Amino acid sequence: MFLRYLVFLAGLAMAQPVVAQEAPCEHAACRASPAFGAACRVYLDAPDGDATLHRSVLGGRVGGVSRAVPEGCYRADRVYGLQGWRFNTRGGHKIRHVKVLQQDGSLSFALADHNGEDFADGFVWLVPLPEGVVLRSAQADCRGACRIGLAPKAAGEVMVLAGFDLRRDGNDGHVRRFAVGPVTGTATAPELRVDFRDDDFAYAVEVQYAYLPAGAVAGAGDVAQSYARNDGGFGTATVRNPSFPDPALRAETGEGDLVLRFFAFAFGNGGHFLEDIGIERRMGEYEAWFQDNQGRGERRHPDDPFDWRVGFVRLR
Repeated sequence: MFLRYLVFLAGLAMAQPVVAQEAPCEHAACRASPAFGAACRVYLDAPDGDATLHRSVLGGRVGGVSRAVPEGCYRADRVYGLQGWRFNTRGGHKIRHVKVLQQDGSLSFALADHNGEDFADGFVWLVPLPEGVVLRSAQADCRGACRIGLAPKAAGEVMVLAGFDLRRDGNDGHVRRFAVGPVTGTATAPELRVDFRDDDFAYAVEVQYAYLPAGAVAGAGDVAQSYARNDGGFGTATVRNPSFPDPALRAETGEGDLVLRFFAFAFGNGGHFLEDIGIERRMGEYEAWFQDNQGRGERRHPDDPFDWRVGFVRLR
C-alpha cells in the first residue's frame, strides 16, 4: 500500500526569476523544487527524527548543497509564512511527532516515531511576510479532531499558517487523517480545526499563524482532489501523466508569492505509516505527498485511495 502524488495548479507567472539549484548532484536537495519569487527553501534533517537548526547552521552547507536557497535568504528577524513543506523518513514509520516551528532565529523540525532512532529530513518553503506582521501561536490538547481558539483579528485580516507541532501522547501509530486550517462560516471568535488521527488518540498541538492586512493579499483560492487506484496512469518519480489533473486547474492565475491557509490529507482505506508527507510547489502547480513505504522501483506508483485539499493566499 503506497500512495500517489497528485497535482493541482495554483498558478503563477512570477515577476521574479526562478532561483535554480546550483548544480546537478545526488543529494535530495537537488531533486526538490527550487524557491520561487521571494520564497526561501530550507533543507532540514534530523538523525533521530527531531532537531532544532539554528541560524548559523541554516546559513551553512550540507553535502555540497546550500541548506537555504538562495543562500542567506533565511533571516532571524523576519516572520515567514509556509508556502509548502515536505518531510520524509527512510522506509516509512509509524508516527508520533510531526513539526516545523519558527523559534528565535531557528527552525525546529520533526517527523519521528516512538523510539526516535530513525533519520528524517525534508524541506520547507518560507515566504517573508510584510514588516510588522506578528508571529502568533495557539496550543491545545486534542483527541482526534479539535478546535483551537485564536487571537481576535481586525476586519479584513487574513490568517495564514507559519508552523505546526503535533505530538501524540504515549506511543506512535498509523495516520489516517492529517489537517490544519481555519474554521470558516462561524460568527464566533477565530478558530483553527486540527485533525490528526487513525483512531481518536490524544495529542498535544501547537499551531503558528499570522494575520495579514487586507492590503497585503491579492486573492485566495483552494483546490480539492480525490484519487482512486490507477496503476497504469503514472510511471517513475520523473514522469507525470500530462492529462491529470483537469486542464482547467493548469491555468495561470497571476503573480505574487503563495502562502498556505490550510492543508488536509486523508487516506480512504484506513491508517498507514508514513514515508512522505507534505505539499510541494513546482512552478505553477502543487504536488501533494501522502504515502507509506514501497520499493524504489515502484515509488509513486499509486495504490491507496487518497483525498487532499490545500488553501492559499497570493501576496501582492
